[in-house]
Amino acid sequence: MKPLAIVGAVIGSLVLIAAIAIGGWQLNWWAQNSAVNHQAHIYSNSYGTQTADIQEARNLATQISQIDVQVTDSSTPASEVSALRSQRTAMVTQACSITYNIAPNLMPPDLSTFTSTNCH
Repeated sequence: MKPLAIVGAVIGSLVLIAAIAIGGWQLNWWAQNSAVNHQAHIYSNSYGTQTADIQEARNLATQISQIDVQVTDSSTPASEVSALRSQRTAMVTQACSITYNIAPNLMPPDLSTFTSTNCH
């Protein structure tokens, strides 16, 4: 065998080994990432997490209702109404993002009404 052919075979073998090693490493990384995503999905759909999300969304909806009362109250100074509206907008955004994570079959009617009224 010619020396050039031997060098080519060695280099080719090294490239093949490197490609297999990098491919295996990538496959392992992909499999681990997939498993982590699956576990996160299972956790976010667990009953405990759903119950906590429902409670948090209800708390926010109650606070939003209280802000609505303050905004419509004639004794609330005009200077506070703008700040209250901004606070309400932020709380609605937070509540809506929480309700989007609640499974439809666990969504209570009061939160369903809140979502259809406030979340767009």
